[in-house]
Amino acid sequence: MSIWSGSPPRLYRTLAAAAILLLAWPVAGCRDAAEPSASPGGGQTAAASASAGAPGTRTPAEEEDWEPYEADDEEQTLTVMYASEEAFYRDIGNLFIARYPKVSFEVVDLSATRGDGDLVADYERVLDKRQPDVLLMEPPIYRALADKGRLQELELPIRRSGFDLDGFVPGVIELLKEGGGGHLYGLSNHFTSRALYYNKTLFDRYGIPYPASGISWEEALRLAGRFPKRDGDGQPLYGLYQPTFTVSPFDLVQRIGAAGKLAALDPKRTSLQYGSQSWSRVFKQVMEGYRSGAVAYPKAPLSDNGDGSFSMSLGGNAFAEGKAAMAVDDVLTLRMMDIQARGGEEAAFDWGIVPAPVDPASPGRTTLFELSDIYAINRDTDQAALAWTFLSFLHSDEYMKLISRSTTGLLAREGYERDARGRDLSAFYALGPDTGISDTLVPVGFSQAFQHIAADAIEAAVSGKLTDDEALAQIVAEGQRALDEKRKSAGLESFDLNVFGSARAATGG
Repeated sequence: MSIWSGSPPRLYRTLAAAAILLLAWPVAGCRDAAEPSASPGGGQTAAASASAGAPGTRTPAEEEDWEPYEADDEEQTLTVMYASEEAFYRDIGNLFIARYPKVSFEVVDLSATRGDGDLVADYERVLDKRQPDVLLMEPPIYRALADKGRLQELELPIRRSGFDLDGFVPGVIELLKEGGGGHLYGLSNHFTSRALYYNKTLFDRYGIPYPASGISWEEALRLAGRFPKRDGDGQPLYGLYQPTFTVSPFDLVQRIGAAGKLAALDPKRTSLQYGSQSWSRVFKQVMEGYRSGAVAYPKAPLSDNGDGSFSMSLGGNAFAEGKAAMAVDDVLTLRMMDIQARGGEEAAFDWGIVPAPVDPASPGRTTLFELSDIYAINRDTDQAALAWTFLSFLHSDEYMKLISRSTTGLLAREGYERDARGRDLSAFYALGPDTGISDTLVPVGFSQAFQHIAADAIEAAVSGKLTDDEALAQIVAEGQRALDEKRKSAGLESFDLNVFGSARAATGG
């Protein structure tokens, strides 16, 4: 899969944390959409730039000049990018200063990189103005800056410092190198993956066999359909619950199609491909799940306040509440179950986790393995040695041990497959990323327009106002008109149907 397939990570993580802390209390937020500036396979790759002598390329003489940082009595300032100054010192800065007391920091708030146009261009504007030594970015920006030779290649400092790269989860390095055109320009200390949760109590009650590792999406949908649609008290019972922050009912269609390497657009990215027989089959499977009640229809946790902000209110998680037999989600569902436990509402059922559903043709790979924040070093920094010392500390086993008891994410080093309560998280680590799928780029504004088009058509199909064929034809026709209209804009964005959802369109392989 593409390195940046997935939800806008920073907002997802922020609101996920808010959900853990607040559950049903409304909070304010804003959309943070990722928009890569260059198409996969297009333009000059990072590898090609290096061979052509791009600005980020080191000559052998420069390699001889590279020296590791040595702490001394001289005070030095490192300029870093982070969500905020307060968050930086809480999460990283104070720990680093305890080790290197002569180092101080200047923090460039990432909010300065958010604009109304192309995300990469907005980011580069701040990069040019502030010239931070250490960059923090989302994957679309990582690929773009690596393409442009604006990041320092890390192979030399890794080799010279003896940094343990082998201890990383292989998929993390695989995605980072894919985004760098075969070279490593950045590191991530967390990743996101999803697994299939299942309620053992419900499976036992209805005599249905548990899902097993390697289950396909089609098998998961069939399994969901075997459960009654009402429990013994007459309350709704779902076979499959979608991730907590799912907004678009088309998200599941897209997720299953992406797993099967179905193309959302033609190679030139000018024509929607949802009218194909393969997409039609997926669409009808999901529609049947919605109509029957086997698949929970997503309800957006956000409401537009009309002033550019949103309010979030979570009524709960159907799986955590014992009202769904299965759920495909990240560790957020686990954390929400913990919140219930602390509130005296510990799950009254046995449950388990297996790796997420896969495409039978690629059983060891998933489109749901994602990176969010990537740290890199500015090519033009004059603090390269200190910047690398900071990066190596931030991605060291030492640092991950320090945060392993408090983090709510998946750590990118091996050896942390159990959470703070000792529960086995290996299902989230079991599958590697599907790097055979590329990200689809669309004009700015198309993703949101398509989300509404798809939602209207799906609601009509579920209510019986349209047949499945009519609904899909409507999605294709209205979606194509929206695509043609939005192509008049200058910027590009990743095709993201869902403010929080995991599925993005794939160009296909």
